[in-house]
Amino acid sequence: AAGLFLGDPMQAPSVKSRVSIFPVEQRTMRTMPLQVTFRQNVIPLVSAIDELYAQVYSNITRGVVVPKLPRMQYVKQTNAGVRFVNGEGVTGIHKAFAEHMIRSRTATDVSSDAVLITLTERDREVALADLKRDEKLLEAFTSEQIDRMVMTMDKGHHAVSGLTRDMAFVAIDPSALKDSYTRFLYTAISRAREGAVVYMPGGASDAVQSLSRMPSNEEAFEEQWNASRGRSKAI
Repeated sequence: AAGLFLGDPMQAPSVKSRVSIFPVEQRTMRTMPLQVTFRQNVIPLVSAIDELYAQVYSNITRGVVVPKLPRMQYVKQTNAGVRFVNGEGVTGIHKAFAEHMIRSRTATDVSSDAVLITLTERDREVALADLKRDEKLLEAFTSEQIDRMVMTMDKGHHAVSGLTRDMAFVAIDPSALKDSYTRFLYTAISRAREGAVVYMPGGASDAVQSLSRMPSNEEAFEEQWNASRGRSKAI
């Protein structure tokens, strides 16, 4: 018997099984896409997702399971780019998310289009309890608004699958996933357009004043068109 599977094979597997590779994947012939579309144009974020994409592929095909990312950069005020948080476990991400959202109420350059990503529904409940103990956050947002800010990698109403936000705060403990952590991290970070704040023991990131960006499709097309017109006039 033969079957055809369509979709992104790099996305996270089931939270329930938490395996790094399904048996069917070991018996599947695959083709690499001719083009990979990114939601992002912030260089450190694109770089992190690109690095993880290759590592997930190695995870599936050769059993490489420990994610390693180079030193990243982020803008301290806005959290654009990729910022790693080492201390305090996932609680450090909860605090960073609350601080970001509070700042978004007064700073025009800080996006409130952000999501806090946990692994399971139970982890989501813990995160919400932490957030709702922050009096300043409760002054800035209603309890119902805070509820909508926290999503999970699990199935169900609060699943982050298919979601896109400016900012993703990833509160996932690697020890809870072990071999499958790389795939979950790839899926979580790729939800973001502008920046990701991630709990990663051993991860290193530097605060900078600004970040380089890749040209958008429209900008690249316009640049190519103008260059073509310039050559035509020269002829």
